[in-house]
Order: sequence, then structure tokens, then C-alpha cells
Amino acid sequence: MAASCSLATVASASARSAWACAASAWALAAFAWVLASAWALAVFAGDSWHPERAREDLREFLETARGCHVELIMKDISTVRYHPQRLWEWAGIAMEVAEEFAS
Repeated sequence: MAASCSLATVASASARSAWACAASAWALAAFAWVLASAWALAVFAGDSWHPERAREDLREFLETARGCHVELIMKDISTVRYHPQRLWEWAGIAMEVAEEFAS
């Protein structure tokens, strides 16, 4: 099984990164599996919508997962503060960022 990062990298990331569990999983899974990530709903639930924050979160995630097969999932939507367009906008941002990393 090929690994996208060393165990030292995973240990280093776990001490300082919110993606520590993800980094560990990627180091073990590499190309053997598709890693699915379900996103936190907080990006939609705030009083104001911050698409730039959503874009930054997606980029950070995909940078951490570089070299692995990933699936981006937005599920279990409980609130969008009466602004369902946030979902459509997030989907567009996710597609744009995914295309950046696919090329």
C-alpha cells in the first residue's frame, strides 16, 4: 500500500492540526480507498454567510488530502438560516476548488 505521507508527518500534524484524524487515515489509506468527508454545518448556520471561509476550509481539506481519492459530502442539513442559496453557493465553490486540485 502506497502512503501519501510518512508517520512522522502524521504525528507532527496531529499535534497542531484540526485534520489530525484525517491525516492519519490518509497515511494509512492512500490510494486503497475513497475518503469521504462530511462537512460541519457551522458554515451554513451562522447569522451571516462567509463563502470565503467555506472556500478556505475546502482548500485546506483538499491540500491535506492531496494524492488521495476523496469525496466531498454535505449532508444532514438542519439549518441554513432561511437562505437555501447558501447550499447552492457552497456546491459551486466545492466544484471550483475540487477542479483546482484535480488539475
